[in-house]
Amino acid sequence: MLLLQIYAAADYFTLNETLMKHVPPVHVDLILDPYLLNVFPQSLLPTAGYIVVIAIVAWFLSAWVYQQLSSYTGKRETNAEKKAM
Repeated sequence: MLLLQIYAAADYFTLNETLMKHVPPVHVDLILDPYLLNVFPQSLLPTAGYIVVIAIVAWFLSAWVYQQLSSYTGKRETNAEKKAM
């Protein structure tokens, strides 16, 4: 039973007259992917999970880097104040 038929043609121009008169068929891959909650393709779930994990790690890593930089600048100011006295 045929439920879906796709007609497609190549969209190009060439000076080869025989190729323009007899266009070769275009092969089509149709991928039907189930959706989660009718919003998100199921095949993208691992990619979305990977992005979420990387974002969470980056959030905590940025907090650690900020603390390290702020403590470093705080030490520099206290050393400068000590030299001024």
